[in-house]
Amino acid sequence: MIETSNIIKSRAVSMRENEAAKLKHQQQREMESKWVEKENLLRNPVNMADALAKVRTSAVTIPVNLSRYNGTYLYTDMAHPKR
Repeated sequence: MIETSNIIKSRAVSMRENEAAKLKHQQQREMESKWVEKENLLRNPVNMADALAKVRTSAVTIPVNLSRYNGTYLYTDMAHPKR
């Protein structure tokens, strides 16, 4: 078995590895900062029962032409939406 820990790398290889490590570290930092920027759902919990009740009382539907195109026309209301 060849021991790889004692192999000497060229300067170009070590520079590429360092650049790759720096890029990975920078991307990780950017990702972590995006996590902080997003709203935390634990601070503003959503009551799913209330949300479902609002959806059921809503008169908003998808257009009939779009439902025909998608093939969901049989499962949607055949009547035109209320205005």
